[in-house]
Amino acid sequence: MSKKRFVVKCLYQMTYYEMGGNPLPRVSWAERMFYVLSENVDASYRTAEELALEYECDYAQGDVLVCCRLYEISDSMELTAPTVKNGTELYTNFFEATTEEMEAILRLQYGEKGPAADTVS
Repeated sequence: MSKKRFVVKCLYQMTYYEMGGNPLPRVSWAERMFYVLSENVDASYRTAEELALEYECDYAQGDVLVCCRLYEISDSMELTAPTVKNGTELYTNFFEATTEEMEAILRLQYGEKGPAADTVS
């Protein structure tokens, strides 16, 4: 059976601890997209999980211990473009959210927005 090309999205959670082991109230997230060759969508999730687990780690950041763990493999999309070249769409995700929900997500990810570039102060 020939393999198909997939892009798979993996979500990681970073938790923070004092060096003595006490958890800190901070949590961070990272998304990684993996390109995998698999027979089908189900197999792409399994392949991506093997790759994604290799990125789990613990490391010191100053006097804080950071633990990075795979949280979820959330999406897999088959690449149907015959070649990957400049401008090729690699991933699309459609979801429903109100404007307020989306703004809250963006604020959490990127902080408060500054004034628009064309705004005169």
